[in-house]
Amino acid sequence: MMRTNNTYSVFRSILSRFSHGNVVNYAIASMRSNDSGGPGASLDTSDQSTPGWLFVLPWSPRNQGGVDGVVKSLIVWFRDGGAFSPHLLISSAESESVGTVEPELIKAHFLELWGPVDPRRPIRGVLSFLYHLPYRCRALRRIMDHSRIRIINPHFPDLNSLTFLAMKILHQFDGQLVLSFHGSDVANALSTSGLERHLWKMLLRHTDHIVVVSNSLGSELLTLEPRIATRVRTINNGVDPAIFLPIEDETPSRLPALNHERRILSVGSFAMNKGHDVLIRAFGHVLSKVPDARLVLVGGDAPEIEPIRQLINSMSLAHKVDIFKDVPHERIPAFLSQAQLFVLASRREGYPLVVLEAAAAKVPVVCTRTEGLRELINDRVNGRLVAIDDHIALADAIVDVLTHPEEALRMATNFHEYVKTNLTWGHTYEKYLQLT
Repeated sequence: MMRTNNTYSVFRSILSRFSHGNVVNYAIASMRSNDSGGPGASLDTSDQSTPGWLFVLPWSPRNQGGVDGVVKSLIVWFRDGGAFSPHLLISSAESESVGTVEPELIKAHFLELWGPVDPRRPIRGVLSFLYHLPYRCRALRRIMDHSRIRIINPHFPDLNSLTFLAMKILHQFDGQLVLSFHGSDVANALSTSGLERHLWKMLLRHTDHIVVVSNSLGSELLTLEPRIATRVRTINNGVDPAIFLPIEDETPSRLPALNHERRILSVGSFAMNKGHDVLIRAFGHVLSKVPDARLVLVGGDAPEIEPIRQLINSMSLAHKVDIFKDVPHERIPAFLSQAQLFVLASRREGYPLVVLEAAAAKVPVVCTRTEGLRELINDRVNGRLVAIDDHIALADAIVDVLTHPEEALRMATNFHEYVKTNLTWGHTYEKYLQLT
């Protein structure tokens, strides 16, 4: 522990010395005369007359749901709102050849960032971070100066956000740093120890604003660093109801089963935390009471998809379960329009977009009682909640909703009205603006 504390002290001490000695300022100034390319040179054509808001993602946002969907939707609202000009930085090693987020949306910047932690060689990790800091600052300053960046907003943040904090400490950026947490990123931070945990505490304490998508995530972050309470703000994810229910009276026509089957839809990455194994076991029980039920699984590819297929085959359910991988987001409304029920059997959730989308489409929902979903759903009022990892309880709730269509419609309508009134992307956008 003494070695870890010493490393942490060295990190802060060296940053302080850099600041007073203008080492980074000198390095940046010395490179500006040759500043004609390199990382960060992929500048977009956003409006340069307004201050810039820089969204940061640790990967290229190829997916339409989840964190990617949140950032894309916010970019659209910022672009159309006019208060800030939106920009996007991809902070992973992906090359610029990956392309734009979407040709009509925004051009992305690419600059690989990494944190100062190397578990095997802690001193070397810190020194490597500091050694490469002038180059990163130079590349980031190009983006910030060109786009008049006033807000840096990493989504699903990790310790590479210390680069932005270092720029503030070294007087290379005088705007605001806003960290946006979505779910498992909080779990990742809480799982740290030693130097890594100290650095997380430092990052959180010196960030201007910390956004969480649910109150429960904020409470979890406070267990890591209680002194950040005044900086934490809950801003729920949103949805565009018009995309999912273009015709106001569409719900009654959806309730009768299509092709004499009652379709149960679940959308989510084929990963362990999404609980597909629980849902499949529950579905086996559902068929004994609702033999015309059919399970439709839609999600991004992940290592768990093969165990899921094996479980389906072992239960002789292949003829009753459909799997669709990597479905474009624009097709999700069509899947929802053919579903009599939406189910999410997750073991952990922040504030899942897909549940909001099901509500916007007036599809009844059955979900597990994760922290985020408990804030969103009142059992038997606007949906059903069951215990996590309890496939029997999940099966009973599914059967109850499928066999009581009038009650299902009542809950779906309640949820739809709540989302339409409180949880649109317009609400989310306005709350982000209030941070400034």
